[in-house]
Amino acid sequence: MDKAESDNKTEKTKCKEIRSNSFSADDGKTMEPDDYINKRVVFKIDLYYCKAKRFEGRYKGILVASLIAGALIPVIINFTLLDELIVYRDMITTFLSILIIVLVAIETTYKYREQFREFKKAEDQLRTELYLFQTKSGPYVISRKVKKKKNNNQQNSDSRFRLLVERVEAIIGAERLETILRLTEKSIQKKDN
Repeated sequence: MDKAESDNKTEKTKCKEIRSNSFSADDGKTMEPDDYINKRVVFKIDLYYCKAKRFEGRYKGILVASLIAGALIPVIINFTLLDELIVYRDMITTFLSILIIVLVAIETTYKYREQFREFKKAEDQLRTELYLFQTKSGPYVISRKVKKKKNNNQQNSDSRFRLLVERVEAIIGAERLETILRLTEKSIQKKDN
């Protein structure tokens, strides 16, 4: 087994573990910043990464299969070297055409490309928020006036953490809303058909 196969199996195992270890708040207790970052932010980053990878693989698989099938059709139609295969030419081209239609229908229904983009976007946004928080940059900058006051350090740390929580939960909520809209759109399409 080469390194790429080993990395791929490790990644799949990691994604399965992430899906089985869902986040739950500790019975109304106040969560410490490190706990929140590890149990919620990092967990969601890993989860969105795995989901993005899964949907990217499905989207690219469908895309490649439909491109190959589409490219084979004119080759098979114009293939005249073996007269015995001409009998099967119509069946093969029909099968490939139906395969393309089915693949396009699957992509249209499940919207793997959109799901890949949404999960990747949420992952990137959460990762950015985490980096900004950890480096005290962007909205998490500590003003010079506040730095000078010793008793404000705890207040400033708490307000930075509350801001992180608000922004992270807004990103997670937006992703959840997109997922719900996508799922209800699918169910409406099924009812219409």
